[in-house]
Amino acid sequence: MNVRLESAVVSFYLHATEDPNKVLDAIDKNLGIPRNLFSMQRMLGHFGNEITVYEALISDMQVQNLFEKIVRSLSASDRYELSSSLESRIERNLFLHLRLNKQRLVLGFIELGDSDPIKLKFRFAQKPPLEIGAVKAVLS
Repeated sequence: MNVRLESAVVSFYLHATEDPNKVLDAIDKNLGIPRNLFSMQRMLGHFGNEITVYEALISDMQVQNLFEKIVRSLSASDRYELSSSLESRIERNLFLHLRLNKQRLVLGFIELGDSDPIKLKFRFAQKPPLEIGAVKAVLS
């Protein structure tokens, strides 16, 4: 793969009505991120409801494996969407932002999604300027 990654931050929110074990198990099974990598912080939502924020830092070969697994698992239409919107997902030529559908992941599917997502912020290993063409080539 021509895209080299240094690290990724994976984060998501869980509301009090959601089962943390179900989501963490799905992330472990489908993305290969063990639950022990996640830290958690409890917060109060706008209406006083409890929200838990989970966050994990992924590095080394594990981040490459994570990115490759996601790209391989995305449907052709999701890869096209990602390729088409790539410029808007890259921050300062250093970070690639992805959002996966949390509910579909629990069902075993890796799909892009903006509503109640699992957020991934990949950090590229190479220095700017990033070759966006290299990322697009991986997606085709």
